[in-house]
Amino acid sequence: YARWLAAQAGGAEPGSGAPWWMLHPPAPVVPTRFWSAPERGLVLELGGGCGLVAAVLSSLGARVLCTDGDPNALRTARQNCADARRRHDGARGDWGDVSFRELKWGDAEAARSMSRDCGPFGLIVGSDLLYGEEAKPAPLVETLAELC
Repeated sequence: YARWLAAQAGGAEPGSGAPWWMLHPPAPVVPTRFWSAPERGLVLELGGGCGLVAAVLSSLGARVLCTDGDPNALRTARQNCADARRRHDGARGDWGDVSFRELKWGDAEAARSMSRDCGPFGLIVGSDLLYGEEAKPAPLVETLAELC
């Protein structure tokens, strides 16, 4: 959050020369046992879209709360995760758990309610959340601030 605020003030992290959304490289590959560890807690996915990340993490044993601001996307994610679970059928270990909830970024009360009802979250993940210069980061950052 502090890096985002600094980027807002100057366009990027001081000295980086990169746009604010490129301040952090993608995470390295994480071992399967990481996601299924009980102490990991609930994984919150922001911007779940079609449900790919939720399905993959669940197939590795994680408990995932998949969120999106679009009810149609959540229906698609739910269907895709159900299909993936049927195909998984214990082939590679235990399937975790996936639940779904609508969350519109920038709605502070909804984020606080989610945190109160479902948290605390062991991890918050997201993939391809903002697209280019026209995507405004403020609602996402405000939501993250309420969730953390």
